[in-house]
Amino acid sequence: MKTSIKTLILGIGMATASISTVDAQNQGITDNGSKYGADSVRCITNLSLYKEFYRQQNYKDALPYWRWVLKNCPRSRENTYLDGIRIMEYKIHNEKDAKRKDAYVDTLMMVFDNRIKFFPNHYKTHQPQEGNILGRKGVMLYEVKPEANEQIIEILKRSIELEGASTPGDVIVYYFRAIVNRVREGKADSSTIVDVYDQVSELIDANLNTASLDEKMRVNWENIRNNVELTFEPYATCKDLTAIYEAKFKATPDDIVLLQKITKILDKKKCTDTPLFFQATQNLHKLQPDAVSAYMMARLLLKDEKYAEAIPYLKDALELQTDDNKKSTSAYLLASVYLSLKNYTACRSYAQKAMELRPGDGNPLMLIGDAYAASAKDCGDDELTKKAGYWAAVDKYIQAKRLDPSIAEAADKRIGNTSAAFPTQETIFFHGLKVGDTYKVECWINETTTIRAAR
Repeated sequence: MKTSIKTLILGIGMATASISTVDAQNQGITDNGSKYGADSVRCITNLSLYKEFYRQQNYKDALPYWRWVLKNCPRSRENTYLDGIRIMEYKIHNEKDAKRKDAYVDTLMMVFDNRIKFFPNHYKTHQPQEGNILGRKGVMLYEVKPEANEQIIEILKRSIELEGASTPGDVIVYYFRAIVNRVREGKADSSTIVDVYDQVSELIDANLNTASLDEKMRVNWENIRNNVELTFEPYATCKDLTAIYEAKFKATPDDIVLLQKITKILDKKKCTDTPLFFQATQNLHKLQPDAVSAYMMARLLLKDEKYAEAIPYLKDALELQTDDNKKSTSAYLLASVYLSLKNYTACRSYAQKAMELRPGDGNPLMLIGDAYAASAKDCGDDELTKKAGYWAAVDKYIQAKRLDPSIAEAADKRIGNTSAAFPTQETIFFHGLKVGDTYKVECWINETTTIRAAR
């Protein structure tokens, strides 16, 4: 060891003249001549000495040389700060005296701050890296001094503000835990947990919805979401969520941001049976009507079988929605509502609209078949004409399963039940017809079909 150190020192003088200021320039530092401080030889000597000890994981002997570099030539190299984190971690974990440990924690925090000060941009991308460094700083503080909760929250909050959807998963997890700790300490209302949960959930979802996400990263983000959900679980009961937001809603029932928050969190946690969810959704749609609030209102009314009241909201959802898949869902629900209200013409019209928007879905055809079957008896005045509608209904069921094999089982069940209601062979013969002939079903159905007898 002594030989290698001596050899190292002898070579330092020769190396000094060849050192450039390119690294400093890349970091946006303008005082090029001060990269190695006022005494460049001593800077390089101490830099090399601390690195030699550091490589041997001899952090104790590396410490004084590292401190000298940090104080006298802080711009010399960014790795000084990365190495300093490791050195300080070692000192903190091996220090028994509480005061000395706190001092090391303070030094650790200073290392992060100085890295931001002297190396504000990433060495490769040259983009600002303050947010990322603050994230590392906050996570590290949580690990070495969790009782510094308010400081941790301040650091991590700023990191998330700067990084947005690029925020690393552990920063999100520790920030949420720190917020929960603040509430447990009685320093914040429980609604703070829900607000931050909503915030971090958006960041997690943004990452999970990234098209280029590989399977390994997807699993990683799923684990992060599960971690956050587990932390949130004690505060996520419908009773607790309602209690948290009810007073706020009563105080400001027209606050759009609050209404969006209430409807989003209660919907996500399946608390849509609560009066608060209905009232908040209703107010939100009045103040800021959009496809989402319209669809929510319709869904709530349909759950209570208030079909007629749901129709205007479903029409709003259909009109305001821009996504064809979601528009198709609204059109299909409208068709279902009109079927329940026995408005068969409107049912078919909206079912056809749903098919146009989502051509591969066989369910709208099933719905039209149901409408034909339900109205069959009203479309005739004798044993044959009162049952002719069943032929047209079965035609739709057959067409539906050919179009969409996923519904074949349901379609076959309807075909079996409806075919049993076909006219008998005798009835068909009595009316001067025969099986296999074409037949025009009158009434609102107005379709040409094939004559079949009940089996």
